Amino acid sequence: MNFRRGERFDLEDKIDITPLVDVVFLLLIFLLISTTFRKKEHVFVIKMPKVAAKRTEVVTTDQTTIMVNKDGRYVFVRKNAETPKEELEKGITLVELKKRLSSFASVERKKKIDEREIILIRADKSVKYQHVVDILGILNELALSRFRLSYEKIQTIKAPAPGPAPSK
Repeated sequence: MNFRRGERFDLEDKIDITPLVDVVFLLLIFLLISTTFRKKEHVFVIKMPKVAAKRTEVVTTDQTTIMVNKDGRYVFVRKNAETPKEELEKGITLVELKKRLSSFASVERKKKIDEREIILIRADKSVKYQHVVDILGILNELALSRFRLSYEKIQTIKAPAPGPAPSK
């Protein structure tokens, strides 16, 4: 073994960040491809009732939805299905809604329980409570127990802290 004295190796710590940049770009491309963007809704305007509790964000275009407008007319929008424009404008009756929910229920019963769709119920805040109860009754009758009621979150305003009592 021949060890040479006085000769030094110049080792610099170098980190090559090229693979890191490649991984970041791959993650970015993956996220852009796998993200679903919210689609524009094709339904009539509904003023949603408000509640102070937090709510989970729900994408309505990818959910089966029952809507009730202020005139008490219903619209049933199936997941990933187109609804005729005339129906969106005029709505359907409770009897027609029950027929459509019945055919929907027969399809849902064939699925496993954890794969069944969640039905979103959206009602105008000025609609009579009876219309929502009618929908819930039909869902109960058809054993469709997976549903959510839609609402808007109230902007909470913090009250000022109580101060000393005013002196007289």
